[in-house]
Order: sequence, then structure tokens, then C-alpha cells
Amino acid sequence: MFEIDNNLQVAIFIFIIACIILYKKKSRLFFKENGEFKDFGVGGGDKTILPFWLITLVIGLITYLLICIRNDDFI
Repeated sequence: MFEIDNNLQVAIFIFIIACIILYKKKSRLFFKENGEFKDFGVGGGDKTILPFWLITLVIGLITYLLICIRNDDFI
């Protein structure tokens, strides 16, 4: 069907590990006191401008970019 290159496999593995660590840590930046995710937005104590999904997206993109740069494999 299609092949997933080695860079992407490593990036996905690191991404999953990072997501698990962030989720298990339950930082007040991402979670409410009762353990639910905070909503995206400004104002109030139950909203954040850095939600869990945004941080994990950035981690995934930066991880893949750094792996490609390290291996000198841009295309």
C-alpha cells in the first residue's frame, strides 16, 4: 500500500511517548482540577491558550523536523 519511512516511525514513537508522559503528569496548564481537559480560549480559570492537543501537535512536528535534519534527509 504505502511505506512509512524510518524518520516517521521514530517521530511517531517519540510523539506517543511524549503524549503519554504529558497525559500522566496532568499538568494544571492542560487539565482542570477534576482531571478534565481545559477548553481552548482566554479568560476564566477553565480555559487555556495552550491546550493539550496544540502542544502535542507542536511536539510532533518539531520532533519530525529535528529527526529529518539530524539524518540530513529533507526529501
